[in-house]
Amino acid sequence: MGIWIDGIQEKVYTGISKTVSANNNIDIYKFGDDKIIKSIYFNLKNVEEADKDKVEISIHAGTKERTFFDGTLLDLMVVSFYQNGRNLVNLTDKSYRSNIAFDYEDDDIATPLVPYLMPITISMFNKTGNDISVKLAFEGVDAEDIIHFYEGVLSKELKRMPNENEIKTAMSHDFIKRRFISRRETLTATEQGFQIPSGAGHYDRIVIYTVSGHIDRIKLTGLDDIIEENDMDVLTDITFIKNNLNPTLSPVGQIAIIENLPAGVNYQLRVYGEKDTVFKILTEKIV
Repeated sequence: MGIWIDGIQEKVYTGISKTVSANNNIDIYKFGDDKIIKSIYFNLKNVEEADKDKVEISIHAGTKERTFFDGTLLDLMVVSFYQNGRNLVNLTDKSYRSNIAFDYEDDDIATPLVPYLMPITISMFNKTGNDISVKLAFEGVDAEDIIHFYEGVLSKELKRMPNENEIKTAMSHDFIKRRFISRRETLTATEQGFQIPSGAGHYDRIVIYTVSGHIDRIKLTGLDDIIEENDMDVLTDITFIKNNLNPTLSPVGQIAIIENLPAGVNYQLRVYGEKDTVFKILTEKIV
């Protein structure tokens, strides 16, 4: 926790506890518009180690274009690992505790979740055979404090008190969406190509990691330029070293994080490795 804009104090908000029945898909939490969220803490219990990719999590505002996280518990653990350096795992009670940040302390753009501007829901699809216990908590700031900040700024510009629509317009301009979207792929041959379309916004990171099997090397190109071409084990080592990560705490064996990507580019990913290798492409995008 710390101080956000103009002395606004960050807080940790008490979350909720919920049980998601086996093979059930439910909304587990709907945000009120009284807080602005920088990060979300998840505690999932009674998940078998082999089932982490069968617990689907979505944080969304109702449409695909307004989805902030679309992945699984495994994806959540990967994000928590490269953001925080760890997850808290207890194999005795089969619990996994992870934290995902949507707004970064060292970034010069504001990308928190803002329920004041749009209704945001956390949904979960439990595709395992066990009931799962879920506990959530949130770090952020009171929306009222942010609204008062904008009232002060806009009143100086407008020479009067702004109305709610004017405040929301200003906030919509300043707060940008950060989206974590994952997809699962399988190598049907020892060499195969995959598309990563540009769409709106730009990719802050493209993260590639194995679920099972082994990737020998990858090649990422865009606009006929080679952006990354290297041995996957080398890229894994670089990921650990550059991000000061402990390999023994990694939730996956191989992981490559590609950053500083040009905007407005359709990417082609070439993957070389063992046939039937299962891997994931997690994109972190600013929209």
